[in-house]
Amino acid sequence: MIAWLKSVYAKTIGLSIIFGVLFWVIDGYFEYTYFHKNLKFMLLEGPETLTESLFTRVPMHSLFVRISFILAACVGGILLALFLYRKNLIEKDLRQSEETFSGFFNQGNIGMAITSLEKGWVSVNKKLCKMLGYSKDELMGMTWAEMTYPDDLEPDLVLFKKMVSGEIDDYEMEKRFIRKDNDIIYIHLTVSCTRHNNGSIDKVLATLQDITERKIGEDKLRENEEEIRQLNLTLEQRIKDRTRELEAANKELESFAYSVSHDLRAPLRSMDGFSVALLEDYADNLDDQGKDYLHRVREASKSMALLIEGILELSRTTRGEMSRETVNLSALAKTITADLYKLQPERRVEFIIEPELVVNGDAQLLRTAIENLLDNAWKFTGHCDQGKIELGVLPLSETNDSSQRVPSIS
Repeated sequence: MIAWLKSVYAKTIGLSIIFGVLFWVIDGYFEYTYFHKNLKFMLLEGPETLTESLFTRVPMHSLFVRISFILAACVGGILLALFLYRKNLIEKDLRQSEETFSGFFNQGNIGMAITSLEKGWVSVNKKLCKMLGYSKDELMGMTWAEMTYPDDLEPDLVLFKKMVSGEIDDYEMEKRFIRKDNDIIYIHLTVSCTRHNNGSIDKVLATLQDITERKIGEDKLRENEEEIRQLNLTLEQRIKDRTRELEAANKELESFAYSVSHDLRAPLRSMDGFSVALLEDYADNLDDQGKDYLHRVREASKSMALLIEGILELSRTTRGEMSRETVNLSALAKTITADLYKLQPERRVEFIIEPELVVNGDAQLLRTAIENLLDNAWKFTGHCDQGKIELGVLPLSETNDSSQRVPSIS
């Protein structure tokens, strides 16, 4: 719009001047001719005639020239007024934009700086001064290289040179800066530029965000991760050591169990054998109490043999790998209770076993566990005239969730 107004205004004024000069020359010629031809007549007529001829007897072409000048001046004035009005609006909008940018630039939460390759620093905001600890005048008298941590200078220069050469228009990186008090801060740097028509850089805008706290947190996190890694390695080593110790202990226990079973079985067999011999060969010489003592010795021998066999069985089961399968504990318990009744048919004990109590596990280990539990319950109810042993399930927690239950013997 402004360019069009300028063009119209220039063409109008130019044409007005050209035509004005042309008609001025023509008008001057006719004025001279008219005045020269009628001078003698005007002098003979008198002064009044001369004055009237000079100021009122003007040819029409001279009037046309004067009107053309007036119209050209009016048009040029109008166009000039429109141009000045439009220019004022543009300048006002430009000032408002500059004030808005200045407000964001100076009151922003990140450091900002505008530089020029020819002039150096152009402007810096308050946040950047506060971030680096320098006043505005001090900062304007320094260079980026003076404030950059030495190890981070070269990577920044490489990217800046690429931007100057036109390979890139902007870049960002994390780098360290040295504050005025010599503290080191971590900065997320973003650099962009504006260019001239020939592609060369006009202005460079740098924005700096302080990420020191984040970097410190990341460093601490890495340290913690390293500590956790070391602890895991230590824990793994401890587990390996404990596993070797457990394996060694199991081997020792196995050796002990076999040794004990071998050393105890021979005396037990002797005790049971001599008890049978006494009952068979010397039954007539023994009273009822003596016979009862011998029966008790035999029962104790059998119990001891079963205990030894249980130890060996436990050693064998713990040494092998678990084989999971579906096991019916109800049927297993009924078999064990039947064996208990055979050993002591005189006992008056009621077994209450929940039907279809099915679990998933190692059948051999589960049999050993249920057998030991029921045997203990059988022994503890020995002093009762009428005992009761129950095998069922209980909720795993107080929520009474029927889907999570554990076997129980009471």
